[in-house]
Amino acid sequence: MMKNGPIRQHCALKGHLLRVSLYRKQLTARLSRGVISQSLPKLRPLSESAGYL
Repeated sequence: MMKNGPIRQHCALKGHLLRVSLYRKQLTARLSRGVISQSLPKLRPLSESAGYL
């Protein structure tokens, strides 16, 4: 499969680089709508104490 093919371009989030927390929210929303295959690994919630925001 092509690295930057039409499927990847369709599924990629649009716009600027996002904060990790906002990216995860948008990706989770897309997964729940079925935009991206449900067979992908689930995102683990990031603990607040990890400091990745």
